[in-house]
Amino acid sequence: MNLVLVPLLIAAASCPPARSAVLVGRWEAQRTSKGGVGHVMDFRNDGSFVQSTAITVNLRYSVSADQLTVSESPDGQPSPKTAVRFHVDGSSLTRQGTDGSTSKAERLGKPEKGSSQLIGVWRYRHYTGGFAFERYTKDGNLLFRLPMTSATGCYSVDSETHEVLLSAPDGATKSFPFAIAGDELRLPSGNDPHGYQRSSFGLWYDIDHIDFPSPAQMP
Repeated sequence: MNLVLVPLLIAAASCPPARSAVLVGRWEAQRTSKGGVGHVMDFRNDGSFVQSTAITVNLRYSVSADQLTVSESPDGQPSPKTAVRFHVDGSSLTRQGTDGSTSKAERLGKPEKGSSQLIGVWRYRHYTGGFAFERYTKDGNLLFRLPMTSATGCYSVDSETHEVLLSAPDGATKSFPFAIAGDELRLPSGNDPHGYQRSSFGLWYDIDHIDFPSPAQMP
């Protein structure tokens, strides 16, 4: 799933600016594991490239008064079994489960005028230890993202050969052919090409800074 890029990409110092913007944006793997583990790639205007292994799950949600329910699968409808009470106070979201447990999330960015207070992006410390991000949209979609790894390098695009060259600060390089059709990116890998979808929300969650506490820091 990671196209063997991780060994190549380490912390990059400075990169030559990208000569082509054809790849600029965030790309998320169309195919993930059963638990939602997939691959995320950022190609940026400054010539830097960031990749992450992340849990990416798209669900549906509904709100009734102070109750929030979500679907149990990407293709399902919000289930009463998932119901929690929620309260938004400015930039803070509090959720309370039926067992009395509570969790808090902080808003990233400003709330949308004229929309439900829940709409937008929220970040919280996930039970795995890392930071999780959730995006609630006006049309009832809930996007859950939990970045787990991060690696950075530089990239350049050869528009004639349709290849992207990834470079590490130590001089190691690796080239991949690519094909783009609309918002879909294909990176061939033998007989099993990897497909990616461009994120319509851009870089809405952080894959640069991964913060998982050490076991000794966990409660």
